Amino acid sequence: MKSLRSLVLLFFLVSCSAGTSPFAPSSSTPFSGEGTAENPYLIATKEDLFTFADLVNDGEGFEGRVFRQTNDIDLENDEWVPVGLEDSASYFLGVYDGDGHTISHMNVDRAGFGGFFGQLGGICMNLGVIDSFISGSCAGSITSHSASIDAVVFNCYALNNRLDGLRTGGIADNFNGAIICCASDCFLLGTEARGGICSYSVFSASHCYATFSPFPAGQKDLMDCEQVLYLDESVANSLNRYSYEGVGNLISRAATNGWAYENGVFGQTEKMGFRFFTFLKMWLVPLLPYLALVATAIVITVMACRKKAKKD
Repeated sequence: MKSLRSLVLLFFLVSCSAGTSPFAPSSSTPFSGEGTAENPYLIATKEDLFTFADLVNDGEGFEGRVFRQTNDIDLENDEWVPVGLEDSASYFLGVYDGDGHTISHMNVDRAGFGGFFGQLGGICMNLGVIDSFISGSCAGSITSHSASIDAVVFNCYALNNRLDGLRTGGIADNFNGAIICCASDCFLLGTEARGGICSYSVFSASHCYATFSPFPAGQKDLMDCEQVLYLDESVANSLNRYSYEGVGNLISRAATNGWAYENGVFGQTEKMGFRFFTFLKMWLVPLLPYLALVATAIVITVMACRKKAKKD
């Protein structure tokens, strides 16, 4: 059942990356672009981001529409109202593609759901939320809750965020959707529950890394998620391998950003695509020691056979 649902979720991403949409277009917006995969709505400034949040919270779900962030955006500690408020029918149903960029100095101080999204009904991908303060009864860096079982957080990360509340999760709090290829290194102050990936519950999580235990005590960590000391080059390489492998023929690699650890900074790079040298780095280089052993064994075997043949 989970495999079937994952295929449905991934098919949605394929549709978006291929330029088709299973939904009808929404009304006109103040953003540049058309909201399609080929010509997405562009989020370039802090003002664009606040406009996006206001429109969603006023009832525009942007179902089937695609947004792409074009710059790192510093919210300068201005108060942020999460996209998709609790106890409302207003939430985001489209695709938000951070394109490897970050949102920093986000200041959320609420009694309810805290995060970039309050509740997410669509897809958030390729986004980093960093150096932010997030407070709420249920807080998560990317989102607090899911608003739909089809919600997906893919290829996202959270760094140096301080989360305060009853329950605090590095990526999300209570997410009845899928979290795939994500990472977090945050300061979690949940008084009831904490989790490096999710602090309460998640339907499906795979290939995620966190410097705090991925899930709260009492939950089984049986979803290919791992606690690590640091988010470093090895984590970046693993995420590259899994996100590259995970998309396969289901999600266009052109829609997925790569990971990097350079000069002590963990983050994302340009879209993966298919690059020969990237393929070599991710697959061939790790296999070199084993290939050397195999080659040595072959040489030894050949020499032994020749020596035996000479004796005969």
